[in-house]
Amino acid sequence: MVRIILELLTIIQLLLWGAFVYSLLYNAYGFSSPAVLSAITLGSIGFIIVETIRLVREVI
Repeated sequence: MVRIILELLTIIQLLLWGAFVYSLLYNAYGFSSPAVLSAITLGSIGFIIVETIRLVREVI
């Protein structure tokens, strides 16, 4: 169970850094890509759902 929580926290940290880098690129250079933004959003939501399901199965 601890391994699943650590994986979840690690990926959330990487997603936050990715969002931070994206916002820096957007503000500094005007970089805007709807495909990248959609991929980050959908990927993060999907990963959180998958890891939550794994965590619930581990607890039950």
